[in-house]
Amino acid sequence: MTKRIIAIVFIFVCTTVAWAILGGTIFSRTYSLDAIAENRVASTWGVPQDQAPPTASFTRIVPKAEESTENGKKIVKTVQEEITTSLPLQSSSVDVTLDL
Repeated sequence: MTKRIIAIVFIFVCTTVAWAILGGTIFSRTYSLDAIAENRVASTWGVPQDQAPPTASFTRIVPKAEESTENGKKIVKTVQEEITTSLPLQSSSVDVTLDL
């Protein structure tokens, strides 16, 4: 009976050591080769792409009266001013088709 318990404990210890070694190698490979693997992936698949969310705005032209003084006279000029207003987006329905 004692031999069996010793055998089970020995197998358990050996298995634990094996799993620790395997975990250490996977951990080191994952974090030490990150820069090299990133360059290889980028050369094959391209660099990561960033896409900003859609925006909406409209521009309207508003007449604006400007007063100035020239030669002691008060002059009023009407100037066309562009006012751009951003529209808040509540949601968007985007349909994308990728064709390689």
